[in-house]
Amino acid sequence: MKIPSGAKSKIVRVPSYLFNDDKKVISAFVRGVIDGDGSIAKSHVKIASGSIRFLKDFKRLLKMIGVDSGNINQEKTSGTFILYLSSRDNLSRLYHLMYGSPGYSYPRKKRSWEDLKNRFG
Repeated sequence: MKIPSGAKSKIVRVPSYLFNDDKKVISAFVRGVIDGDGSIAKSHVKIASGSIRFLKDFKRLLKMIGVDSGNINQEKTSGTFILYLSSRDNLSRLYHLMYGSPGYSYPRKKRSWEDLKNRFG
């Protein structure tokens, strides 16, 4: 795969081969995106990107692993696109997919997930 030079934030996409991979690999990719570009709040998780195509692809990956997500919104001030996940069932399912098996995770994000999980029960 050739990576273009220059700014990529508005043109980045999910690599197409991931759509043919297994659930474990997709879950690891999702965890990496959330660890890197995700934000975990008291009642939701959000993923920000300059590329609406990336978030549409990401939403499709989530669906493939059984997680439904909300709409993609654009922030008026920055133009950044945001994908929210706020359903208790989907957040719980996503947590178990991301952390159900051993592997590296970003400790601060995992603690935030634990806090969110504890609020949901």
